[in-house]
Amino acid sequence: MLTLVTLFALCGTMALSYRVEVTRVPSTLETMMRAGTWKDEWARRVKNGEKSEPQTDLYNTFYLGKANIGTPKQNFTVVLDTGSSDLWVADKTWSGTGKHVFDSSKSSTYKKQSGTFSIQYGSGSVSGFKGMDTACFDATPYCASNQIFGQVNQMQVMDQQPIDGICGMAFPTISSLGTNPPWLNIINNGMPKPANPWFTVWLTELKGTPQGQIGGAFTFGDYDTMDCAATGDWVPLSHQLWYEFNIDGVGCGSFMGRSASAISDTGTSFLIGPTNDVSSIMSQLGATYDPSYGLYSMDCSGSSKTIDVKINGKTYSIISKNYLVDFGTGTCYVAAAGADIGDPAWILGDTFIRSYCNAYDLKGSRVGLFKALK
Repeated sequence: MLTLVTLFALCGTMALSYRVEVTRVPSTLETMMRAGTWKDEWARRVKNGEKSEPQTDLYNTFYLGKANIGTPKQNFTVVLDTGSSDLWVADKTWSGTGKHVFDSSKSSTYKKQSGTFSIQYGSGSVSGFKGMDTACFDATPYCASNQIFGQVNQMQVMDQQPIDGICGMAFPTISSLGTNPPWLNIINNGMPKPANPWFTVWLTELKGTPQGQIGGAFTFGDYDTMDCAATGDWVPLSHQLWYEFNIDGVGCGSFMGRSASAISDTGTSFLIGPTNDVSSIMSQLGATYDPSYGLYSMDCSGSSKTIDVKINGKTYSIISKNYLVDFGTGTCYVAAAGADIGDPAWILGDTFIRSYCNAYDLKGSRVGLFKALK
């Protein structure tokens, strides 16, 4: 999916790099499982043929931070989204309530732009018109002057989310606004420039009720040496759209799936892959499919077996504490699901990123993998 970040609890790691903690908003699936309403919703989806839609909000997780736009700064809670490339916030012309809205009349650096836009996300859609202004990541010195952004006056589903907007962090080739995302403008022309052109994402383990908890940290301009191993591997991207790269396969035990393409996405809470491959992996784990919930379950004591992602001949193993989720039902579920979504075939979501911090390098067109330390 797509993600949005708002910045909290700044902790400087070294010159011109900043570690910022983010809060977590659970996916629809996770929220309904904890509320005890998912079983009925799953039955409705099966009846209506909606059961296999990972590109919907079903598996989408939000990580929230803050962004500033305008002079003086107007503050917004946004999602940092590695699966999209546009910055947008609710505008004062939006008729809804419950969000911070941008008021162009209060910014001395605002420049009106021609044209309208519409963006369809897995978790809703937005539309509006374009503006240009200074945009910054809160609690850091990083700002993009003359940043084109969306001023949203129409929302579907997004109006129900606890966000003011989204800040896309992927490549400009998928921008609906036809512009660079803020991070790319910052590493190209920002003052000051980051120490390095990448940002690193570390995600916490799932414990208890995650709503509103610190969900991890984004380190802008460097590695995260507080939460992640100091050394790792860089994987070249196969396309400059999302953060997509080639993998040798995903497996468990004696099974290893076929080679395929995958994307790293902080906004997808599960590991999503081809139905047959996921079924074989679950069989090796000893997990059983629960048709009442549409999920694979197993004993909460876990397993010594790992889910293995093989990339460039090297195996990256996910241990049970990172692939098992306890929704408080007395049964634990595997944070993986089968869906035949085509190309890319795999979405390496939070299940994978909790095990390996991901560094996203727009300039170098690569993703770094660094073992999470906690």
